[in-house]
Amino acid sequence: MIDSDTAQVARLVRTGEARAIRESASLSAVDMADRVGVAPRTLRAWEDGQTPRQPYAARKYLAELRRAHKEHTPTHKKAG
Repeated sequence: MIDSDTAQVARLVRTGEARAIRESASLSAVDMADRVGVAPRTLRAWEDGQTPRQPYAARKYLAELRRAHKEHTPTHKKAG
């Protein structure tokens, strides 16, 4: 059974969004692998379409993708 985080990571990987988020944050595969705590070859395998086998790894990868996206998305402040 695949948990929801693993399913979400699988979707992000399948659509290419995971790699796009990482790259838009100017993070190399090595940098992201370090953040997630996996070998760079493991991260590359995920980005090439392999779903993380361990739910904790999927959760950590998803958290780091969210963090990277948040850190590199401009915030819009209300005028006023």
